[in-house]
Amino acid sequence: MADTSQLVFDLPKDASHSIASFTTSEGVRVRAYVEKVSWTTQVLYHNPTGRSFILYFSTRKKDGSSSKGSFLANICKLDEVKKNSVSASNLVSLKQVDKSTWDTLNY
Repeated sequence: MADTSQLVFDLPKDASHSIASFTTSEGVRVRAYVEKVSWTTQVLYHNPTGRSFILYFSTRKKDGSSSKGSFLANICKLDEVKKNSVSASNLVSLKQVDKSTWDTLNY
């Protein structure tokens, strides 16, 4: 497999701040950030695995409350970084969880 560790995950100009950066157990590289104007959570990701995944998250909101979110990580070309939004807003952190844990989160 080609080395994709040098792909650039710079935050775009519309980013307020980064809230997470990690590689999932499936091999998907993720960088989450909050947009300045809408305060929605966006994710830059690279998924070279050959399969699409729904990634699930436990999240913490700005007011201290918890929520959960998810997004679909579609397949990427070796040199491609894609963008998607997480189905939760006004976040300060997010942590990947498995589907069974996500299903039990009662937020």
